[in-house]
Amino acid sequence: MRSRDDWRVARRGEDAWGYAATGPARIPTAFERRVYAVVRTIPAGEVRSYRWVAVKLGNPGLARAVGQALTRNPWMITVPCHRVIKSDGSLGGFAWGAAKKRRLLAQESV
Repeated sequence: MRSRDDWRVARRGEDAWGYAATGPARIPTAFERRVYAVVRTIPAGEVRSYRWVAVKLGNPGLARAVGQALTRNPWMITVPCHRVIKSDGSLGGFAWGAAKKRRLLAQESV
C-alpha cells in the first residue's frame, strides 16, 4: 500500500518534505558514493559521527570531507545524512538547516 507521501511524489513531483523529487544536479563523485553507501547503513533511530563514517571508509582524517560529501547529498530520504552528527554530540551541519535536522531526528526518537 502506498503512503500519502508516495502519492504526493507521484502527483506533484515532491518528496515528503516538499522538495522537488528530481535527480541529482550533478553526478556524485566516487568518494561521495562511498560516503553515501556507509551512511545508508546507519539504522533509523541511531546516529553516528562524521569520524565514524570516515573510519568506515578507512581513514579517520576524512571526517571533514565526509561532511562536505553529505552537504552535496542529493538523496535526502535514501541517504539519511541527518543521522550523522559531530563527535562531541552536537548536530553539525545540514544542507536543509539545523531545525529540519533536529525535526528529522526527533521523528526517529533520537
